[in-house]
Amino acid sequence: MTGPGLSLSQEQRLQMVLAPQLRQSLELLQVPTLELRALVRAELEKNPTLEEEPEPFASIDEPAAPAPDPAVPDGQQELDFRKEFETLARLDDEWRDYFFQEEQIHPYSAEAAERRQFFFDSIPQPESLQVHLLNQLRLTDLDAASRAIGELIVGSINDDGYLTSSVEELAASINADPGIFRTVLEVIQDFDPTGVGARDLRECLLLQLSRLDKGDSLAATLVRDHLEQLGSRKFQEIARAVPCTPEAVQKAADFIATLTPRPGSAYAGSASAYIAPDVLVRKLDGR
Repeated sequence: MTGPGLSLSQEQRLQMVLAPQLRQSLELLQVPTLELRALVRAELEKNPTLEEEPEPFASIDEPAAPAPDPAVPDGQQELDFRKEFETLARLDDEWRDYFFQEEQIHPYSAEAAERRQFFFDSIPQPESLQVHLLNQLRLTDLDAASRAIGELIVGSINDDGYLTSSVEELAASINADPGIFRTVLEVIQDFDPTGVGARDLRECLLLQLSRLDKGDSLAATLVRDHLEQLGSRKFQEIARAVPCTPEAVQKAADFIATLTPRPGSAYAGSASAYIAPDVLVRKLDGR
């Protein structure tokens, strides 16, 4: 049988507390005029740092202050002020009761915070390139060791779809055979999007041409052997080196231009937030 002991618990809740200055202001508003003067004098005597500002003398040019309405007695004016103070005090109590009831009805709890976080996590997010590749990797017939190597390779692919580390560097990081990395990389290079996992632009374009069954075409030859000249549009020089006609080089270059130099760009960035306009203004008949 265990005896009574002390326990320490931690909880988080929302509570409305009036600031000391606001509380003091409400208390001063409820004090009648005569008592307020006595309270001010007592504070002046108690606190030597306070100073009473003298009332400015009325100037000849300044209009005189309006005299109090003789039709309304002083007792009635003080009663009206008291009613206003009572109204403020009642509003303060009502707000206190409201926030207290809200806290009782909707108390803070870890379950409520978890549900709120689940709601925000349920908002659909665009699929990243790495997640897209990992989903395809799980559907392959690779064993567990090769799949782990594939995850390491996918982690080294940037948002453009290029492999940023060499196979030798990746293999050395886990003391593995580079040949296994090359085999797994060939599997990943067959994933969607076409051209992913390439180590440079030349390999990226060749992967796309191979997927289109154009690995032995003139376009593949231009990418493999004359990519720099192709970028400078030296079609005459390329035609003499191949050899072929400049028109054939131009046609192959136009086809190469339809390929994607950044295969991962379709999965990069965040989803666009479209804004629906409130008003559309169109120009009709020149007006």
